Amino acid sequence: MSSNSSDTDLAAPECARCVKAQLKCGGSRGLSFIQYNGHRAAPPGTDVSGISQAAPIIGSKPTAHSVEVPRRNEIIPTQIGKQYLTLGSMDDVYASYAMNHLLHESEEVVVNPDINRTLTNKCFVALSTTIFGIDKQEPHVLQHGLYKYGTALKALNKALSDPQESRSFDVLEAIIVMAVFEMIAGNREDGWIEHARGLERLLDFRGPTSMQPLPCLALLEKARPSMIFAALVTRKTTILSSALWKGLPWLQYPERKNPFQLLVDIVADCPELFVLREDIFGKAEGLPRSSAMISLLEMAQKVLNDLETWENCWSSTELDQYDLVPAPAATTPMRSGYGRSIPQLCFTEL
Repeated sequence: MSSNSSDTDLAAPECARCVKAQLKCGGSRGLSFIQYNGHRAAPPGTDVSGISQAAPIIGSKPTAHSVEVPRRNEIIPTQIGKQYLTLGSMDDVYASYAMNHLLHESEEVVVNPDINRTLTNKCFVALSTTIFGIDKQEPHVLQHGLYKYGTALKALNKALSDPQESRSFDVLEAIIVMAVFEMIAGNREDGWIEHARGLERLLDFRGPTSMQPLPCLALLEKARPSMIFAALVTRKTTILSSALWKGLPWLQYPERKNPFQLLVDIVADCPELFVLREDIFGKAEGLPRSSAMISLLEMAQKVLNDLETWENCWSSTELDQYDLVPAPAATTPMRSGYGRSIPQLCFTEL
């Protein structure tokens, strides 16, 4: 074994993951060590063009250029697929760390390798770098991650202003990654709401039939809960409550409408209850207010009936089990201690 402090290869690496990211290697003849030195992190502006253009989303089938991600809590619906990221930078360290700690595989979804995913990969590297800097308490790595975030956000906003490019799968994935950034690394507790509402406007712009391809459908399934919660918080209706958005995206894969997705369909009707309730207070006394109250009661009864039907169906199957997952802390002292303002996505063009 070489004593070189930078890296050591005894054979073609099996996993190409770093020791700093706490990942296992493929055996004594498959070791690949990457010496982490926080003071030598890649400078701002490091080229990330070498990142995979065909990174499979969660649960995608491993290929010769993909990495298997350990099963952990499902937080982000995307992953970097190639084993080797930009050579000469620390991107591979940060991405491996994020994949090991953030991602969770549960299904097989294959994305066409010809699809351009440059924006998604830039956003994911920014997220990975920032998370690594936070968790390892490396201020300069954190600042580097924020720099990458700003660069990726500028490119994403430019893509959103293009009518054709804004419809791409790459932009769709990138927005979801940025929403996750706000959830776990942003300096505003409500930053995720703006991203979730922006994502909904993008989906409305694309239309429900555009989400029928399996990779798009998988992203929609992962994103629906956060979009519904954002609608609840802002007391706004959501397009996800419409019959078209509950049906058309699953037209080619009806078997994916599992009990959980059926439950999400019902929850998608809840934001309208708050909208109707608040609308009552703006009505004048008499017939207008009475009519509004009747509409609210009918809607609430429908939601309750749907929930009871779903519960009876759920209880009669072998799926009558669930796991309680503790809610993670929104931020850490290091995440919020820098007081740096993080720019936001611009959806004014949609």
